[in-house]
Amino acid sequence: MVLDEGVPPQPPPRRRLISIAVALAVSALATAIFLVPTLRLGTGTAVARASGAASDYPPPPSSGYWVVFPTSISRGDGSRAQVFAETNLPEGTLYQSGSSVFGSAAGHELTSMYGCCFSVRNGLIGLEADNDSCNTSLSGGERSAGFSVTVTVTPTIAGHSAPSGVDDGATVQPADVQVILGDHFERLVGDQVKDLPDGTGKELVASATYQWPEPQCTA
Repeated sequence: MVLDEGVPPQPPPRRRLISIAVALAVSALATAIFLVPTLRLGTGTAVARASGAASDYPPPPSSGYWVVFPTSISRGDGSRAQVFAETNLPEGTLYQSGSSVFGSAAGHELTSMYGCCFSVRNGLIGLEADNDSCNTSLSGGERSAGFSVTVTVTPTIAGHSAPSGVDDGATVQPADVQVILGDHFERLVGDQVKDLPDGTGKELVASATYQWPEPQCTA
């Protein structure tokens, strides 16, 4: 495929993403229907959303690349929650996930978690958070005011030290993603896109905040 670098390619419309997702869901229904209750995020992939109608999501931007979060958590309870965001990023785009659990006041961070590297599957991004206020040694018995989740998409994901102390090395986006977005994401555009602090390219960062379902800490 030849790209005109002077004109960023137009991201695929949301209608096309929904059509693809519906077709795949129908073909997989016979084998997936009994697996719905206990799906969790798997290494390197986003779990396909098992429930939730299109009306659970606000309309996406009319142009550019985007990540749209549902208006409420996709699945879970007062102890653990899963969120499945919709996106028009290319299939297989790697992303980093983050979650912050609030203490008794919203915005006051009790704990935070980081995850890497997951990939966009069927127009979906999967994230999850555990209600760490259920651990009274951390929270002092106070209820959590909620939590936030964050998706970060960059051209290269920096390596991190493994338990053995050895850096696991940087991770780059798959070649087919680079063809569409550019080696440095120079063709990544949209309201959630900004320049990297070191000036080496662009990134997309999107976040959402939620309340825990009541009652909390019952699992």
